[in-house]
Amino acid sequence: MIQQPQDGALAAVGSALTGPLASCRHLLAPAGAPDIVSASSLLAKDRLGDALEGYAANFPGADRRAIVSMWASWYLGVFIPPAMASCLVLSKRPALGLADIGLHLAPAGHVGAVHFRDLVAEPAPDDVLARIEPLIDHLSVFTSAVAAFGPSAKLIWGSAASYAEWTASAVATGTGPADLVDCLLKTRLLPSGRANPFFDRLRTVEEDGVAVRRRRVCCLRYQLPGVPGCGSACPLPEGRTDTPS
Repeated sequence: MIQQPQDGALAAVGSALTGPLASCRHLLAPAGAPDIVSASSLLAKDRLGDALEGYAANFPGADRRAIVSMWASWYLGVFIPPAMASCLVLSKRPALGLADIGLHLAPAGHVGAVHFRDLVAEPAPDDVLARIEPLIDHLSVFTSAVAAFGPSAKLIWGSAASYAEWTASAVATGTGPADLVDCLLKTRLLPSGRANPFFDRLRTVEEDGVAVRRRRVCCLRYQLPGVPGCGSACPLPEGRTDTPS
């Protein structure tokens, strides 16, 4: 691993956030940002339990699975776009091990920003899915940790797939291959031979003559007071609203 200056990896990640992804630059926490904790520390069972308990205070009486799912969605929404774009675009990706990633918690208790500390030494492979296997490794550990507190792994991977699809679509509009999204969601096996956890997490349905991408498993966010539903992406009719419940 190359021991770059702390801001070197962050600058590299920022350079990958162009076009539609430029709006994600606010997700990057600078090296000097206060209260940054490593992902490995945050996802330790006791620490994660405390973090989820604190976040649950925002939704007294709500379904705990929905609360944990929403916390997970924040983590995924902050981490996946810059991490995945970097894997797909940069010649050398950032290190994505849990100990390599710093996270800043917002006042409400969810993850609000991410810090990338180092770049790896080896060049990125040519195969698109091989490029994102380190991202999948990170998400696999994250999913196992969070699923222990209620929501199913399928639910969490469905949320991850939604953010991954959006990121892949944004990359494809720039320098990425046109079939990037299909490669991500329709390939059963990764180059390593492992199952692709993004495979078949989303499906395309026709609604009023329009093709709509829809999750297979509901993330339950519509059950939280003050939180809008997922609109047409939700597999449940009661969750297809863009207005807070």
